Order: sequence, then C-alpha cells, then structure tokens
Amino acid sequence: MRLSEGWSMLKGQLQGAGGAARMPLGVATIGCVLSSTLLTLFVVPNFFVVIENLRRRRG
Repeated sequence: MRLSEGWSMLKGQLQGAGGAARMPLGVATIGCVLSSTLLTLFVVPNFFVVIENLRRRRG
C-alpha cells in the first residue's frame, strides 16, 4: 500500500503547471516512502533476529 501511495504522490507532484518546481518535493516524498518501507520490511526484522541470536549465545 505504501508504494502505491508514494507513486501517486510523485505523479501528482510532477503534473500540471509548476510541476518542474515541485519535482524536488516529489522526489523527497517518494524517497522517504521507499526508505521507510525497506526499513520496516527488511532492516528492523533482521536487526531483531541478530539481537535474539546474540542473547541466546550469552544466555
């Protein structure tokens, strides 16, 4: 869902009068949406797996 939200925001920023002036805002928006999606789906769960493995070794 988040990727489609980001894509629609980017399309809205680039269309119409003044689209070139709003392009940096669209790029920043889609970059933030993509990075938060990647962090949520991949980085955070892997971080917890690593921490849990370290805790079990010491435990």
